[in-house]
Amino acid sequence: MAAKARRDYAVHDMASKPVKHVPLADLPENLRDRYRGRKGIFLYEDLKTSDMDEVVMEVIQRPLLLRESELMTTKWFDYRILHPWQATALFLEAYRSEHAWIMRKREDINSHWFHKGIKATSLCKTSPTQMTAIWKARQAADSIGVPYDFYCNVLLDWAEKRNWTHLPRVNQLYLEDHIAVVKEAFEDRARTRLFVATEPCYRHDAGDEPHQTDYRRFLQEQIKRRSAPEYGVASLIFQHEHLSEEQAKQLFGEAVTRSALRAARDLYAEKFTQLDQ
Repeated sequence: MAAKARRDYAVHDMASKPVKHVPLADLPENLRDRYRGRKGIFLYEDLKTSDMDEVVMEVIQRPLLLRESELMTTKWFDYRILHPWQATALFLEAYRSEHAWIMRKREDINSHWFHKGIKATSLCKTSPTQMTAIWKARQAADSIGVPYDFYCNVLLDWAEKRNWTHLPRVNQLYLEDHIAVVKEAFEDRARTRLFVATEPCYRHDAGDEPHQTDYRRFLQEQIKRRSAPEYGVASLIFQHEHLSEEQAKQLFGEAVTRSALRAARDLYAEKFTQLDQ
């Protein structure tokens, strides 16, 4: 009896679409984090929702799919507007990029980009087993609300510093102990670094949908931890434009907002000059 042919579930031929690859080393320092975390999504923007649903329903087990509605309220804010298939594809791209980045410490600087931890160059080219592992890893990152590049970088760097012979594979990224490592690192980093979303839907004038109000609450919690909150508020108003002055007053009060405006005149003098004109 002939073996049953495996159904090809790849819904999009990525080989037919030219993609410009820019080495991270050639990017300005302030753009590297954004590039590492975002570049993968452009490979999947033209997929129809029905096509993504078809693949997901065929490959991913029902218990994992049922978690998605819960994770939509905890995942990092940039990903709340994405289909789970797109988010998983983005996680894979983040893992491959961060794996290569960490391998710079082990390999010749000209060859480290060949070591990305998984042979599949896109989610469409993974096996069902691989896709399920990547899906679980992405859900682990969503459960603690961290950017995917941050999640992968922390775990891979953590393993590298402990002299692991092989860096963690995707099926090791969702172990409970590893999730705890990233969660602790994120909370520790948030004490000194202001984490902000990059999607335009989080501008101060974009709306008041649940994910947008949740984001402002997240910003409020970060700023309140700081001994000098006015500098963070100034950057949210004038650098990132995620808060208006009125929104800042509502979240942090009149006194902090006034201090933020004074600080901003030194930090963002050019923008104040444009406003005065």
